[in-house]
Amino acid sequence: MSSYNFKTEYFGLKDDHLFLLRSGFPIQKIPFNQISRIFISRGVVTKFPIRSFLFGLILLIVSLLIFLPFPEFLFEHASEGFIDDPDMPGSDSHYFAKGFGAWIIMIGFLAAIGIVAISHSLKKTLVMKVHHKDGFEVFSLSDFVKNNEILELIDFMEESFPNRFSNKSRYEKSLNV
Repeated sequence: MSSYNFKTEYFGLKDDHLFLLRSGFPIQKIPFNQISRIFISRGVVTKFPIRSFLFGLILLIVSLLIFLPFPEFLFEHASEGFIDDPDMPGSDSHYFAKGFGAWIIMIGFLAAIGIVAISHSLKKTLVMKVHHKDGFEVFSLSDFVKNNEILELIDFMEESFPNRFSNKSRYEKSLNV
């Protein structure tokens, strides 16, 4: 396989095609003539940030609502001696502890996923947004910034897409990304 002019983990530019990549292998090829617009600007990498934020917020709220009754439950049953309470199903303390631990881990897992979704929907970085006939794609350009290749990429885009490329970032070497 021949090399790309520019490549990241998620896309590669070669000849007159944009390749969508997963694990380094092309999964979709978009010819340059099917691309209507390309923007480089500061933004979020998530394709639908509002959905991602709402999903994370819902998970955090659900985990909080599940967790809120626990302190009351523990204090109520601790005063009754919940560990050896014969009225409690599976009165052995070990069954209760295993169930309680699994419940706490599930709540923590939901909250962690919610926090990650919210952070991804709010994290700003330098991105390239590509509009084509089947929709749009959003790619992070942080690898190009780290490798000091962003100016070459911008020059390539300006040459390849003279009327369809917009550098909204007005990227300069002093820009902190």
